[in-house]
Amino acid sequence: MADSNDDADDPRIRVWFELEEMIDSGNIPTDKRRHHFVPVMYQRRFARDNRLATINLKSNPPTKGENSPLNIAVRRDLYRLDLAKPGFENVNEEAWAKIEKAALFAFRNLDAAPHEMFDEIDRFNLSIFIALQVQRGPDMLGAFASSFGTRMLEALAADQSRLRRYYSPAAGMADAEIEALQLEVAGVAKDPVMRARAVPEAITKAELSKRLLKGLARAAEGVMERHWQILHTPIPLLSGDCPVVTAVDPANDRPDFDSVDQFVFPLGRNIMLTMTRRDHGGSDMVALAHPDHVRAVNRQILSLADQWVFYHPDDNPLEGIDLAEIRRASKSNPD
Repeated sequence: MADSNDDADDPRIRVWFELEEMIDSGNIPTDKRRHHFVPVMYQRRFARDNRLATINLKSNPPTKGENSPLNIAVRRDLYRLDLAKPGFENVNEEAWAKIEKAALFAFRNLDAAPHEMFDEIDRFNLSIFIALQVQRGPDMLGAFASSFGTRMLEALAADQSRLRRYYSPAAGMADAEIEALQLEVAGVAKDPVMRARAVPEAITKAELSKRLLKGLARAAEGVMERHWQILHTPIPLLSGDCPVVTAVDPANDRPDFDSVDQFVFPLGRNIMLTMTRRDHGGSDMVALAHPDHVRAVNRQILSLADQWVFYHPDDNPLEGIDLAEIRRASKSNPD
């Protein structure tokens, strides 16, 4: 984050000042009720005239069609918090909008210079964006977004190591408090005392801002401090409502951000980003991906997706891929 007023001249950094000012002022819009867990601005990177080729995996059989990004990967009030403070219910949704704004600068810089590596500011902003995408998919029901609310406690109750590692520093909880919350988590949504413990009524606007930013920065560390490779792809990519692919050692039964061997994130129709642990060797680079690598990523996204897969209407990323077989394998191996 920035420490001097001069940094605010860079719009990529100014967005973080805007976030702090929004929370400190309490001027938070409350009328946004349709919350996207895959941002519209990201989906549009795969669109033509604001239309996506889509597959609805919850249809039987899966249905191909075209849709607007406005209607994909969206749920009503997904990030809305049941806060004691009136006016702060949409603080997470507005915070994520700022994160998306910061990441949009990185995407624009990539489009302007696709053969150059991200600079440190774009890398930091994109790291937060990717960390957010890892944890706010449909399976997590907004867990990342609800760091100080009941959904976070419910969704992460079964994973104490992740809860301790990523949320206790932001929420200021000791291990004993986390364990106590886990014991009572089943009733947390209905219990006003537990809700108050998750979001203390007396918390100040400045403290909320501080905790939120600290949590975001901590989440980004596990993504940023890796070897980044921008890979141009000779065949088209697809994406979906779980757009970040992870590679994890099978022996690691409780992976966290740091222990994931590699993250893969499609950046657009023909470009993807891999982020590999530095102890695996390698270096930052811009290169050309092998077609088999691209097909493997497309298969993984198809396997991970909850409901929606999307791609550019002029592309055919499913060529040579047996969608039905991938979905059968996904259902038989949910982990």
